[in-house]
Amino acid sequence: MTQPIGRDAIYRCRRFSAETIELCVRWYITYRLSYRDLAAMMAERDVIVAHTTIMRWVLRYAPEYECRWARFSRPPGESWRMDETAVSVRGGRHYLFRAVDKNGKSIGSLLCNDRNKESEPSLARESHCHSFAPDASCAGDWKNI
Repeated sequence: MTQPIGRDAIYRCRRFSAETIELCVRWYITYRLSYRDLAAMMAERDVIVAHTTIMRWVLRYAPEYECRWARFSRPPGESWRMDETAVSVRGGRHYLFRAVDKNGKSIGSLLCNDRNKESEPSLARESHCHSFAPDASCAGDWKNI
């Protein structure tokens, strides 16, 4: 006898098929289409779905897909850089520190109220906790503190 195809547990008790949900979420993430455009595209395929349903699918399944796809992504590069940017949050000036590898992939980030010498090393320690150590790193310029 043939075994029934196992359905992924995240799609249990859903009205639409897993293929329809995956298609809509993948198109939204990849091509940045609006929910209404996706609803119109699915209507052309004889699948009537409301744009709010697609929005719920994206909110529910996009983080799950990201976790599943992350294991196939490449690890951060051997060398990475620290970047510092001043941003305004709720009317106050804050500093955003980011660790970026040479391919432009963000490794970590830290938002601080003030610009001090302890902020950058704390992000570096946090980034080192991700089970890799860069061969070379370049810190920001601290001369104008």
